[in-house]
Amino acid sequence: MTKIEITRDLADTCGLMVPHAKQVTDRFFELMRDTITNGERIEIRNFGSWEISWSKPKLGRNPKNPTVTFPVPARPRVKFKPSNEWQNELWKKQGKKTP
Repeated sequence: MTKIEITRDLADTCGLMVPHAKQVTDRFFELMRDTITNGERIEIRNFGSWEISWSKPKLGRNPKNPTVTFPVPARPRVKFKPSNEWQNELWKKQGKKTP
């Protein structure tokens, strides 16, 4: 699903005009991006949470010349964790027992 599809669905289900729904969608994603960029955690009950984690610095290698190594610095990563309710629903859809 793309952002425009989300916008159109929001417009249809809420009775909004598409430009107004686009403003809501844009603001929602802007708010999420700003919050995560500031290092804050986002939690939406019964959906999931986003937070920043840092990868460890490591040594990289050139695949064509494995003897050449170079440092790869630590980088920020955005991690998403689905809620338990949603995770259980996903397991059921796959026909598997919840862990």
